[in-house]
Amino acid sequence: MCRRAVRVNSQLKSHKRFVSAFHTYCQLVDNARLYSTNALEGLPKLIGWKDKERTLLVDPDEINVLQMVGRLNDGANSIYELYKNSHPAFQAGSVWKDIVLSPSRLNIQKELKYSIQKVERMRG
Repeated sequence: MCRRAVRVNSQLKSHKRFVSAFHTYCQLVDNARLYSTNALEGLPKLIGWKDKERTLLVDPDEINVLQMVGRLNDGANSIYELYKNSHPAFQAGSVWKDIVLSPSRLNIQKELKYSIQKVERMRG
């Protein structure tokens, strides 16, 4: 653990810039891959790809999440201000509902904390 933090506002701005630049980037390169790392377990999911002269292909359901990130309010002071129009945070399939409010989240956090402490003890 490196004991550093990223300010939420600057992270939101960074995510928005990535979303706005991704399609342009894909036009400039021969090959590109975009993975979603939103899942708590398992490997990242391939949600967009481009090979040689082909156009960008995307997983329509997953790419909507990326587009939603591009519309986030980077000046928000709470989760309720993140989305300018409807508030999708409590809809089925949202990261907030499925992960943050998940009853299993506490167990996953405890397991992660234990693993980090174990690694830190081995170093120390």
